[in-house]
Amino acid sequence: MAWLQECMDKADGDLTTDPWPTTKALFDKLSLQFQVILEHDYAHQRIEHLKQGAMKIDDFMVKFKALVTKSGITDLQAIDLLERNINQEIIQALFYQGKQKMVLEEATVEIFQIGCAMEMYRFMKGNQRALGSSGWTSCTGAG
Repeated sequence: MAWLQECMDKADGDLTTDPWPTTKALFDKLSLQFQVILEHDYAHQRIEHLKQGAMKIDDFMVKFKALVTKSGITDLQAIDLLERNINQEIIQALFYQGKQKMVLEEATVEIFQIGCAMEMYRFMKGNQRALGSSGWTSCTGAG
């Protein structure tokens, strides 16, 4: 709150060249400062309780990254929250493959790739059941 210190310094000095701010200006500055703090706290609270559940991986990651940016938490805190709040099958695959990362951007890429692969597997498995063995062809086109 450097601006508050500036106001205090002005009060000690000459107020004719740069007078003390009006009550409205001071209130506006205080409101802005508290709004930033409240947004930060709100984002931190939301990210703590954000769970993937049935949400698609891309939707979850977009929400998660936005809240990380707003909350101002560190990479390690974000990775910890991501590992706790993402689908546990994804985290198990991440650790089984030895792909856990200590940098948030790298961790989100790995988690996103694993999550997409799992979603694709579930989709393909569901279509296989729906089509039955007679209507199924492999990805290469061979029957």
